[in-house]
Amino acid sequence: MTKNFFVYIATSISLHFKLISRYVFIFGICVGLNLSILSFVAAKDEINWKQTGKILVRAYQDAVEKSFVENKQAFDSRFKWNNKINLKDNIFFNINFEGRSENFLGGVTEENMNFFLREAFVEKRYDNFSFSVGQQKVTWGKLDDVIVLDRITPQDFQWFTLFDKQERKLPTLMLKHNYYAENWRLESVFLPTFSPSKVDFFGSDWAVFGRLKQGIERDSFSDSIKSTIRGITIEDKDRLTDHSLKNSQFATRLSSRFHDVDYSLYYMYIYNSMPTLREKTQIGNAVKKFLYDPTLANLNALTSANPNSEDLTLEKEYPRTNIIGLDWETVLGEYGLRGEMGVFWGLPYLRRDFSYTTKDALSFGIGIDHTTANNFYFNIQFIENYILDYEDLFAQEKSTQQFTGTLTQRYLKGNLIFNFDWAWNASRRDWMLNPEMRYKFRKGFDLALGGFVFEGALDSIFGRYSAKDLIYLEMQYQF
Repeated sequence: MTKNFFVYIATSISLHFKLISRYVFIFGICVGLNLSILSFVAAKDEINWKQTGKILVRAYQDAVEKSFVENKQAFDSRFKWNNKINLKDNIFFNINFEGRSENFLGGVTEENMNFFLREAFVEKRYDNFSFSVGQQKVTWGKLDDVIVLDRITPQDFQWFTLFDKQERKLPTLMLKHNYYAENWRLESVFLPTFSPSKVDFFGSDWAVFGRLKQGIERDSFSDSIKSTIRGITIEDKDRLTDHSLKNSQFATRLSSRFHDVDYSLYYMYIYNSMPTLREKTQIGNAVKKFLYDPTLANLNALTSANPNSEDLTLEKEYPRTNIIGLDWETVLGEYGLRGEMGVFWGLPYLRRDFSYTTKDALSFGIGIDHTTANNFYFNIQFIENYILDYEDLFAQEKSTQQFTGTLTQRYLKGNLIFNFDWAWNASRRDWMLNPEMRYKFRKGFDLALGGFVFEGALDSIFGRYSAKDLIYLEMQYQF
């Protein structure tokens, strides 16, 4: 397997030389254009233009090949070019572009390539307040890579959680306002439309239901069974995909300090950005039961119900959610201590019979981190979720506990980094491990070797991908 992995890397670099050449060509044009513009305006001292970017290439190899429809290898390339432009009168422009290429080899060979505008907003700053408008990202809360109060910006889960939260974030159209007083700050955001998180349900290894439909299609099932599964459709709700002010969202955060504690109070009136499937008919619950628990018995129960097209159509539901929250952060000796808590009205769940419902819930998280004298860093977080007015729910207890953490050791003046991320859901007993070794060369070039291990029951978050353990090689150049 290791030999195949490195052969694949060499082959991939050769096959994607054309793609890398395109990125270099685009980068060259951008640099040339910018230098021309800067040379024209620099003499007039009209702008301050700061540019950064990176080229990232990851090659993935499955550790265990468990399905003939899975991709055994994948190749993910990303090009980012970020521009921060400071004009006179404290006017700032942020314009960021991104190019992506995704290639999948194995059971189903696919290739996707896109080049698009990522962030694009303008900000005006005054002495004690500022406002910005455009495609932006917002990060709220104190915990790392854990979603308790950080719910304004949607995320891209099309590669599940192989990248950290900041990399997954999707800029969305918003108007943001900040007011600064002597001892406090008020930040408010208004989103005129709704943009959900990106989640695939079918058609990829990292989709919620993986390649289930393709597996049925290629297996030796009857034509009637294949036709039924082929007819399962998941669609957006039209009222949310419309660009209408009826779908607008609002949130505000008040931040201050009490002695040595920084804290913030939150209120959000938003949509839940992660979709939950809602049935159109009672038979739709049998559809969901098979999708989430694809046993032969559930397949036979679905097909024997003789479902029609409406029965087989499920809707992505994004309910309105009201949130009141609090976060805080302080230093206790040489240790950093922080936490978040929130009350949520109207979160989506599935009952034990897979019918859709909403419940109110409480969430609480606390974290601690520390760096030792020999450059060893650890970060541990605990998150508790509690559902009010509980009834028997699918894959969800009344109270759940989750632990996450990071261990990092640096050598050779910080250039050699050993990193170990992990997550463990104590209630569902599913877990994830992400060890990585990275070396930072000069002039912005990094090389990393790592892996992901997932384990747990099929109906758990990490257990759903227990057949997708993998290793990866990452090459990154930052400029």
